[in-house]
Amino acid sequence: MRTFQDVVDRGLCVGCGACAGVMPHQTVDLMHVSNQGIRPRFAEGTEETQKRYVFVCPGFGVTTIPYNGKQLEHLIGPTLGIWQAHAADPAIRFSASSGGALTAIAVYAINNGLVDAVLHTGMDPSKPWRNKTVVSRNCNDVILQSGSRYGSSSPCEGLRSIEDSDQVWMFIGKPCDVAAVRQLQASRSKLRNNLRYILTFFCAGAPHSDATLELTRELSVATDSIKSIRYRGNGWPGEFTVVDENGVQHQMSYAESWSRLQQGRSLRCHICPDGLGELGDISCGDAWDVYAGDDNPGLSYVLSRTDIGHRLVQEAMNSQALIGYPVEPERVVAAQQLISRRKELFGRLLAMRLMGLNTPRYRGFKLYKAWVECSLWMKLRSIFGTLRRYKRYRPVL
Repeated sequence: MRTFQDVVDRGLCVGCGACAGVMPHQTVDLMHVSNQGIRPRFAEGTEETQKRYVFVCPGFGVTTIPYNGKQLEHLIGPTLGIWQAHAADPAIRFSASSGGALTAIAVYAINNGLVDAVLHTGMDPSKPWRNKTVVSRNCNDVILQSGSRYGSSSPCEGLRSIEDSDQVWMFIGKPCDVAAVRQLQASRSKLRNNLRYILTFFCAGAPHSDATLELTRELSVATDSIKSIRYRGNGWPGEFTVVDENGVQHQMSYAESWSRLQQGRSLRCHICPDGLGELGDISCGDAWDVYAGDDNPGLSYVLSRTDIGHRLVQEAMNSQALIGYPVEPERVVAAQQLISRRKELFGRLLAMRLMGLNTPRYRGFKLYKAWVECSLWMKLRSIFGTLRRYKRYRPVL
């Protein structure tokens, strides 16, 4: 692979928008393909420019941050601290996903003047089954956009705004989005200086919008009458909730909705090396190991990855914006099925290479060490399951 278009053609695009955020104006448009996700369309004659910038693309490759030799980091990535935590504000904790830890940290940063703006993702009000890139400059806007958005999103398209500003920013995105940001920061001093905090969340993949619309049809909601969609929240984990033009709520359980939505994930999501967000300053995800299906409004594991992220978590806790206590890495492993994907990834990539297929270049991840821990059955499943899956996602070359 040599260009962004090569990445797209081989089914490895994640729709992060990094190409639109880095290439010259009017050379790339982000298109919404309903059965794939957000995909770029490049102007003719841009091949050389694409080659110059393709290194930022997480479908081309990802380089992780240095490991520090701690226990289980080959499964969860490098950490400086791990906490079980939740937002102190009960309204944020209830409405946002898994206890609202990320929202609470972002609100704390804005309220205390640590950042001027947050670049992240929210619902597209004109097409609620899709996402849009948003900028929040006050805590109310951050809270309004809180909650998981299980669909394709392209927050990296807004990186140019960060570079061109004279303000301090926070970025919140999927782990693949964060990978693109890190790789671009390596060569862009203004992006390094203006973007102070990079936050992310545990991610199993981003389904395309057709997967969401299939759920709304099962709930008998006409597409043109949809006014809003929440994938979870308002409880832990909350319901998949569609509000129609008459204000009537139509709901499906989180477990059922996610089991359907995940079938709409891209090939690249199945070979992601970083479901736990190890390239962020901070990453958060559900503490499923303590979930009991009761009225607990939500709990997350909060992992600090860098010095600046570690200080931010500690400051948020000291100010009582975030409430939590330290835990051992084994708790994260027990809580997340994403660990199984991490263990199987070496085998999945091996299967693709045996077929002569391009794979992203993953550097610094201890994928073989994780794969060695798999049982023989898991090893075989990781290889032969990928052979079957590729037939489903096989792009037209």
